[in-house]
Amino acid sequence: MDSINKNFIKFTTAFLLILFLGLISTIMIGSENFSEWVDKIKYSGAESKLTGFYKENSLGGKTPYEAFDLFLATLESGDVHKASEYFVLETKSDWKNKFEKIKVMGGLSDQVDEWKKIRQTFEEVRDEQSDWNEYAAIKYSIFVEEGFELVLQGEEGRDTKIFIEPGEYSSSIFFGRDMVSDLWKIISL
Repeated sequence: MDSINKNFIKFTTAFLLILFLGLISTIMIGSENFSEWVDKIKYSGAESKLTGFYKENSLGGKTPYEAFDLFLATLESGDVHKASEYFVLETKSDWKNKFEKIKVMGGLSDQVDEWKKIRQTFEEVRDEQSDWNEYAAIKYSIFVEEGFELVLQGEEGRDTKIFIEPGEYSSSIFFGRDMVSDLWKIISL
């Protein structure tokens, strides 16, 4: 009889303990404080990973002009990987791939020469989007002496051919300030 009572007491105690822990867990998981605590842990880990990515992407300029000049000098040296580091984190791998293709096709030095010409025509754009605190735009002009056909690569092999007429064209280069490193980086060319 004693052994039955001891087993009953052990079983009942274990059952009540499991029930109590389950109840406490349910209350904690459902509580706002517990949810906030879990979110803070998730956010803290994501934030430190993101900060680490940005710290690794440490090339840039003190001004948008310097960022472009350093990028151009690096690209002229043929180091497309390092040149891509002058771009914001979100687009640097795309630009690296583009530069690698241009290099393989033998057009890297021609592209650098073209950008050197463009650099001479830079004009600051200041408006509500381009405040030169976080974002900056620089307008440039290019003169096309002879018309040529431009092939834009589309999805699924559907290329688009455009004929570029002789004349003067303008566009802009966009820059963003990396708030972690406080350096300017190229968003798009």
